[in-house]
Amino acid sequence: MSSRPLIVVFGEPSERWSAQAATMDASIAFVPLSRFEAVPGVGARLEDILRGSQVDTVLVTSHRAVDYLRALKLSDATWAVLSQASFAAVGPRTAEAARAAGLQVHFTAENAAATVELMQKQQKQSSEGASRVLRLGGSSGAVGAADRVSRCLEERAIEADFVQLYQTTLLSQPQVAAALQQACDAQKSERLWGVLLSPAGLSLAKTVLKTSGYSYRIAALGPTTAVDAQKVGLEISAVAAAPTPEQAFDAIFGAAEGARGD
Repeated sequence: MSSRPLIVVFGEPSERWSAQAATMDASIAFVPLSRFEAVPGVGARLEDILRGSQVDTVLVTSHRAVDYLRALKLSDATWAVLSQASFAAVGPRTAEAARAAGLQVHFTAENAAATVELMQKQQKQSSEGASRVLRLGGSSGAVGAADRVSRCLEERAIEADFVQLYQTTLLSQPQVAAALQQACDAQKSERLWGVLLSPAGLSLAKTVLKTSGYSYRIAALGPTTAVDAQKVGLEISAVAAAPTPEQAFDAIFGAAEGARGD
């Protein structure tokens, strides 16, 4: 068995994560907790909302929402409306995806609350007053997390048309447990760092880890995920300062060095 812990990212495979692992000379594996599917008929609904109307601000809540938006076969007229809108993106990864799609990202922040706050300030500075807002996102699969953006908007009295582009379904415990065992067996590792990317599926991750028989520590990709993980009874040993692979590895290796120092 390997003496080095395996970095297990609870999410879909990512070239950026793999590249960072190679840079750090670390072993990495990916264990998804969820599967994602497009919402049937969402393209037609979006066309209906935007037909003959103008949207001033589009709030997009995840990079995955941008991916599903790009996959829709929308009319040129609809894309023209979207391309002229001011996009507010939750998180740098979402902003990067939106800009790659040719959309105008005017402001972004690390979380939903801060992004909505920036959006409201922009509206107040506008001479035209309140503007029409379109929100694009999906279901998170996490208890309470799906309502987080809605709550932020309601607290600031911002009305928004919501279009759900994708839906999330958590995998079963046996499916995730089998994937984790396969990853650890492949790397010949009995010790691991579990990296939680979002609040989605935290209880599932907890159950799988606690029944796995492996020695593990847990890292969270940001304070929001860390707080939610602690609420379900997970002990967090490292928190990334920013939601990036680079910051996650810095937090993990920093915690590991601190443990050795103790």
